[in-house]
Amino acid sequence: MPVLPERAAGVIIAPVTITAGAAVQPQSDYRAVGLVENGLLALWVAGLALLLLRIVGASLRVSRIAKSARVAEDEMWTQPVQEISTFFRCRKRVRVLLGDAEITPMTWGVWRHSILLASSANDWSVERRRLVLAHELAHVKRSDGIIQVFLQIACSLYWFNPLIWYAAHRVRIERERACDDQVLNLGAEPEDYGDHLVEIARGNSSPGVRFVWGGGHGAAFPAGNASRPFSTREPGGGWYPKPRWCFSALLQRS
Repeated sequence: MPVLPERAAGVIIAPVTITAGAAVQPQSDYRAVGLVENGLLALWVAGLALLLLRIVGASLRVSRIAKSARVAEDEMWTQPVQEISTFFRCRKRVRVLLGDAEITPMTWGVWRHSILLASSANDWSVERRRLVLAHELAHVKRSDGIIQVFLQIACSLYWFNPLIWYAAHRVRIERERACDDQVLNLGAEPEDYGDHLVEIARGNSSPGVRFVWGGGHGAAFPAGNASRPFSTREPGGGWYPKPRWCFSALLQRS
């Protein structure tokens, strides 16, 4: 038989009790994690909805402007559009719309392309009309409206990620640089080009919407108070630093 140790004098063996709270503790942790997850999901949905509402609101604003505008069928508009489209090898049909509102030049549509201008553009010089149309037609040629669709979708879905916004910002800068280059390829002088942009910006103080996309004619992409140095390539190569404001900086205001 095994020998049992003698019971120490004065030692009392007390029973061990297990409280119910210890068993319930993991469930409380799960509930806390669930609350955090639901809160983060609600925050993401709220951000997504806010951005979508902003897009829809800007789209409706541009849609009203386009519906009230008239198609510019004068030769002073149709001829440069045709000539520049031929130079850019752009086969897409583009309309020029003139609205009563004092708006900044903008490109509208993904499948049916329109260039929206204020009716005061009729008073522009031949060279200014040519430069503005060239810049907007460069966007059409490059299908920048479709690219803008993906930018807006990405920014709306991943609004919480600052890298997405930075990437979209860089894409917009490079997009405008590319269009500036196309304008200079027509033979425009960088200084004259910049002077025209400054005059257009000074003559228009109303809010503007830059790009439009979506079903049918699309939704609008409202641009912020963007500005960057005018850094476009000269025809001979290299970056031209003056004037300081590029086309996108002057015409993208909200």
